[in-house]
Amino acid sequence: MASKTTTFNKAPWYVLLLSAYPVVALYAANVTEVPLSDFWRMLLLSIGGGMALLLIFRLILKSWARAGLLTVILVFMVFAYGHVYNTLKVVPVLVPFVRHRLLLPAWGALTCLGLVLVTRPSAQPEKATPILNAVTLVALILPLVQIGINCVRTHQAQAEAPQQGLPGLVMPSDQMPPDIYYIILDSYGNAETLKKYMDFDNTEFLETLRAQGFYVAECSQANYNSTELSFVSSLNMNYLTAFGDAFTPGSTDRSHLSIYIKGNATRYTLSELGYQIVAFETGFYWSQWDDADLYLTPNRRVWKGWNEFEDLLVKTSLLRALYDMNILLQPQAETSPHYERVSYVLDTLKALPSMPGPKFVFVHLIMPHYPFDFGSNGEFIASWSSDSRESYLEGYRRQAIYISKVIPQVTAALIANSSTPPIIIIQGDHGPSYADNRTGRAGILNVYYLPKGAGDLYPGISPVNTFRLIFNTYFGGKFMLLDDVSYYSKISDPFTVTEVPNPCSGK
Repeated sequence: MASKTTTFNKAPWYVLLLSAYPVVALYAANVTEVPLSDFWRMLLLSIGGGMALLLIFRLILKSWARAGLLTVILVFMVFAYGHVYNTLKVVPVLVPFVRHRLLLPAWGALTCLGLVLVTRPSAQPEKATPILNAVTLVALILPLVQIGINCVRTHQAQAEAPQQGLPGLVMPSDQMPPDIYYIILDSYGNAETLKKYMDFDNTEFLETLRAQGFYVAECSQANYNSTELSFVSSLNMNYLTAFGDAFTPGSTDRSHLSIYIKGNATRYTLSELGYQIVAFETGFYWSQWDDADLYLTPNRRVWKGWNEFEDLLVKTSLLRALYDMNILLQPQAETSPHYERVSYVLDTLKALPSMPGPKFVFVHLIMPHYPFDFGSNGEFIASWSSDSRESYLEGYRRQAIYISKVIPQVTAALIANSSTPPIIIIQGDHGPSYADNRTGRAGILNVYYLPKGAGDLYPGISPVNTFRLIFNTYFGGKFMLLDDVSYYSKISDPFTVTEVPNPCSGK
């Protein structure tokens, strides 16, 4: 037993552990935002690269201990660079001096110094091996535990979440049931917010929709100021306090959110009524209904581009310098994954009326939300930063202009090509960032195309009442409309909310 323990301590297992750690730790920090499928490619590449370096150095140096230390220094310096760069960039006094042309030589000198120290004849790397094995093992266990806890919480949330539709609803008997399109334009604010904070007048957009027959709820506010909370509320037709202890103030457990978004009351109800569920890839796994009856994704080659998790890993490593300097890793294609997805959704939506119905189409379009890779005419713009208020405003404004041009084209096609007049709901989930107050963040776009007319719609209707009204009007429901309330909470404390008054007129 002692011999086996000694052998284990002498082997540089820390190379394998440290090669995995940056990828695992980054995934753990974003475990509620990133699907597990986006994580494996970089994990395998990182481990493979680390082990390849270890073998190369072992052939050169004839020592596992020295080869291990050399490898671990290189792996550490590669993955630490982006974190150091990003940290220094937010220190005001250092901002003028944080440039890759200055940091890279210093980083290279530090790396060379470490390599020289390890390869000195007097160095005794064998003594460091058991310590590094233990330290890296403990370090890797921590994010693995975090990932495991999230898996357990997600499993519990799935067991607790509702798994059936609402009772008492019936399909209309006088005609073919209407297709329902629920289109979320992420961060699209209301007219007042856009004009006041984003320097964008969307009057022409709203007037075009009105001319097509849409009702514009001019005073609408989001029920919550974050996408996930907003979706849970609108799709389940209630405020979070109605779902028991799942969203207790002070809790930071977000595992229930994706469960209530993917398995929501509206979806289950329409499915049980006979609707086909159609959904698109969004880039955020908690809003991707990949188990829908029809789940639509753009065709892409595996290596055409990296996913959002891989992009984040690139920007927190030494590759950040190459990315920023437009060398090698800067996307060479004329698109990005985000640009590709949005374009695909906009094109595909127009063709969906030809698909036999009835169908409920859920669209979460990351527009005009960052990343800002659309120009005002739909052209691709690479690597637009949103690090400053000015760059955010410019990028947001361009994308708001573009999406305001193209959405009326989509709605015109949906209306013209549907055999039965469809229901079309277009909403923002919350207002834009950099709005100067909570009211600016609360105001949202909220428009309805209803075949039976505006009916019970009113200027201040909020998303929580959207499907209550739809079910009452078209499926014999008897749901009371709730008070339209908007809540604000911090990202770090999502379920501790304060009310945001609506400055606009109510009903």
